[in-house]
Amino acid sequence: MGWNIQGERVVVTGGNCGIGTPFSTWNFQFWYRDPLGGPAGFNFSAGLEVTSCP
Repeated sequence: MGWNIQGERVVVTGGNCGIGTPFSTWNFQFWYRDPLGGPAGFNFSAGLEVTSCP
């Protein structure tokens, strides 16, 4: 299994990586507390896309 990171895109290659079927794409984003981020008190991370390859 290997990882190929291209900017905000991560490509997983080889073996059963446990994140779904081959060529499936998963998107992630974190929601976190940010007391200094304004009246809302929270913020979001940049998005991350993970693609599974055979």
